[in-house]
Amino acid sequence: MPGLFFYILLASLAQAYPNRVPAGHAGVPGETTPPCTSCHTVTLNSSNGGVTLTFADGAVYRPGQAQRVTVRITDSDASRVFGFQAAVRTSGNAQAGTFTAGTATTVTTQGALSYINHTSSASSYTFTWTPPATANGTLRFYVAGMAARSIRDSRVYTAVQDLTPAGVGPVLRSEKPVVLAAGYQPVISSGAWIAIFGENLAPSTRLWNADTEVVDGVLPRSLDGVSVTVNGKAAVVEYISPAQVNAQAPDDDATGTVEVKVTTKEGSASGTVQRARYAPGLFETEARTVRVGEVISLFGTGFGETIPAVPAGVVVTTPAALDDLSQLHVRIGGVEAEVLWAGLISAGLYQINVEVPAVAVGSQPVIAERSGYVSQSGVTLVIVP
Repeated sequence: MPGLFFYILLASLAQAYPNRVPAGHAGVPGETTPPCTSCHTVTLNSSNGGVTLTFADGAVYRPGQAQRVTVRITDSDASRVFGFQAAVRTSGNAQAGTFTAGTATTVTTQGALSYINHTSSASSYTFTWTPPATANGTLRFYVAGMAARSIRDSRVYTAVQDLTPAGVGPVLRSEKPVVLAAGYQPVISSGAWIAIFGENLAPSTRLWNADTEVVDGVLPRSLDGVSVTVNGKAAVVEYISPAQVNAQAPDDDATGTVEVKVTTKEGSASGTVQRARYAPGLFETEARTVRVGEVISLFGTGFGETIPAVPAGVVVTTPAALDDLSQLHVRIGGVEAEVLWAGLISAGLYQINVEVPAVAVGSQPVIAERSGYVSQSGVTLVIVP
């Protein structure tokens, strides 16, 4: 009797929260994690569905101007009962703007914080959000959507969306606005991956789409209207978000201080960084255990020329060996490791194969040096017996 089951399910779920959804279950950091576990046995972010936020004006806000927001919940089991809670916060985790309830929704408050949530089951909900009267940097929407068969069988899906103020141009942070993506050193080189930090750097958060934005082996120079130049030359744009943009520095013989400029539909912002012939940096991994004599692979960026030469900004189809292996040194625990092979395996990404030398058991630092240029400190390997 599906109809009777559905009625019983609604009744049982209503008993779990007689005042509808209690505050603090939208997935905001520091609140109930996972959401909804105070009343439900939850499976979080399973592959059975998801939740999305859609904004009538796109991923931007205009101070004081209301816009329509839609929450959609999908789940492979259509017989489930649906619900949600959403919240929006400033970068300091304070309340940002006000909610106006729509059909089947209501507003819940907890002190100065507000939440909007369901009053009945639906797979889609629409409500109105009015942002603060003045621009307050990037604001973050949080949402948790539920698909439940019972209190003990509930799937919860979470999502986050950043909104930037419309009509406000990008701003780079004052200290170290541009750094090497591996190790965050304030020095870059040709073909190296770099990270740029600031505010209002992009209207959305995403990586490039390799299927549509990598054309004939050429990597994209713009994503959603966001572009980057280094010393006046166009850079590849791999990732954008309101607070960070990742790019591949173009080929250039210049050294010393160079300008890095981020341009969006709302304007441009510039910062400076030191550019060197080489800027070796190692990408860190979680505590990695290795043994003496084991051959391992390290990964990094900024290690320089290869044979054959591979220009910045293109897909690497075949690994290209470093041009002069004698100029590359890797030390583990201060002891020189034998470098077996090193080269470019993907755009801006180098692989270095070394044999772990005889060093003491325990955590040991790893340093890579190319032609006198040294990678960052803080990378370690854990040597085990």
